[in-house]
Amino acid sequence: MGRTAFDLKDKGFSLRVCSWNVAETDGVCEGELLRKWLLEDDSDGDGPDLIVVGLQEVDMSSYAMCLGCCLFPTWKGGVWKDQIGEFLHKHGYRLESDSQMMGLMTLLWVKRAVFNTVGLGVATSAVASGFFGVCGNKGGLSVRVMIPQQTGPAVTICFVHCHLAAKMKKIERRNRDYEKIMRNTAFGAAPKKIMQHDYVFWFGDLNYRLEAGSDEVVAEGSDKMNIIRKHDQLYNQMTANRVFTNFKEPRIIWPPSYKILKNSRGLYDAKRDPSYCDRILHHHSSYAPSSVYDGLCESNDSPLLQYSDVEMTSAPTDSEAPSTYDIPDTPLYQHPHPPPHQYLSTHPIVPLIYTSVQYAIEKSDHRPIIGQYFLPQVLPSGVMSAGSSASLPPEIRV
Repeated sequence: MGRTAFDLKDKGFSLRVCSWNVAETDGVCEGELLRKWLLEDDSDGDGPDLIVVGLQEVDMSSYAMCLGCCLFPTWKGGVWKDQIGEFLHKHGYRLESDSQMMGLMTLLWVKRAVFNTVGLGVATSAVASGFFGVCGNKGGLSVRVMIPQQTGPAVTICFVHCHLAAKMKKIERRNRDYEKIMRNTAFGAAPKKIMQHDYVFWFGDLNYRLEAGSDEVVAEGSDKMNIIRKHDQLYNQMTANRVFTNFKEPRIIWPPSYKILKNSRGLYDAKRDPSYCDRILHHHSSYAPSSVYDGLCESNDSPLLQYSDVEMTSAPTDSEAPSTYDIPDTPLYQHPHPPPHQYLSTHPIVPLIYTSVQYAIEKSDHRPIIGQYFLPQVLPSGVMSAGSSASLPPEIRV
């Protein structure tokens, strides 16, 4: 879904966050899966202005571990980079940044028609929190951009891509991983710290689990948000203000992304409780401190529910036209109507899509997830040229 979904051309900025724990697959990915994951509903050729891709468990080899935080792709990482790049290049995107820390790989693509040759002040930062607290099998790999504006200073956006500690009972370890990434992530030029940016998108395999209700959450028609409010570790930790203070998350109405039996069409591993390990959270500098986490869009003034009812759509039958979702009864969360102007003026981040990709994944036990967002207050200068970087700090202009 690009800007044309709301007829919002030249009225803001759209971006898409794509996350997937690939479980060391070989990088050979069907083109149809890439389309569903990276550029869903892009038949009009007007996809998001920016796409950030986060892959976890790309390369867990001893060689990749020895490389540590070198921030360049291993051979396995290069296969993924090339395959994704070939697909996105055909759709008008340019690779702006690529980095890898063992299993974590972060790729940032921008639409050539929007950014042309403008410098975006890209910077990366890696924080390892895996084995012995220093290995890159877990940790955070962040990238930030600075988008020149029509007027005023550049807007800063930080993407924090992470893979936190695994196992059901490792809640405190996950919380410590989060704290370490938040504390130690630093960029060379200001803004240097995560929360000093105007926008933050924190995503990846956060590994927080459902402590109960797993049988119920996978049932067709179940109230997934009610189960999450009761049993989801991340929700409970955020509600208690232990992690991700002032971050928000759209309502979850899709099936758990983990743990899927490989070579199946959505069957879960009976030995593991299905969970929402893979998540995308967002933050804006205007979000006020709150003692109660209301970011899962459950209140009447939530970003997703204030101006329109949310439309839940399911996959069509085989006799109908192709859909983003092959498996029936997998809902897509999207706005059926354009938001009014007064809504855009008061909400800096408008979630458009938040879901998992239901597809016949062959080798990974996670489903890819998608978050697409509209930023009405970010106003890049149409088709930019090198001269458009004037609003960037002098040290990082083209």
